[in-house]
Amino acid sequence: MSIEENRQYWNSLTAYNEALSKMGFSAREPELTKFFSTRLNPNQRILDLGVGVGVVYKLLKNFISPTKYLGADISETMLKHCKENTNDEILLVLLTSSCLPFLENYFDVIICYSVFTHLDSPTGDSLLGEIQRVLKIGGKAYISIIEKEASGGDYKTFFIHKTGEFQKSLETRGFKIMSQTKISGEPQTLIEVEK
Repeated sequence: MSIEENRQYWNSLTAYNEALSKMGFSAREPELTKFFSTRLNPNQRILDLGVGVGVVYKLLKNFISPTKYLGADISETMLKHCKENTNDEILLVLLTSSCLPFLENYFDVIICYSVFTHLDSPTGDSLLGEIQRVLKIGGKAYISIIEKEASGGDYKTFFIHKTGEFQKSLETRGFKIMSQTKISGEPQTLIEVEK
């Protein structure tokens, strides 16, 4: 889906957004908290790209600095819920295109959890270029994808990727693959890359 199609789609899902706000990651929370707690610290400037309703922030807030955490999303509705869920603790930015409104080499960490699963290849490739631009040299990005081999379910709004093909896209953009972590109970893989 294009950026505008995604915006319209996510803005239309008010009931879903409210349910997600309350639900969080449930069974995945301990695994994701452990994963990020060993990789993040309060001194890092973090971009949560596709912040949604703030579920990732809620997992990370005990070991990062809210003043250095920025959430960005294309959906006004998601950002409204995020503001409520995070008690207005973090800065939120509405994205209007795939060009990120941030300086080059600005962020130490970029988290894209369940973002690329909603983007077609041209939009995703453009966004990878923007992530590469705004991430500091030596910075890390954490990007989740739904693996084609593991999809199995009905993912009408999801773009399914082959891990190897997505890795090639990352490497073409100058990223070094650091690790891949399969998320328990999910068809998602979290890929850690370094610029």
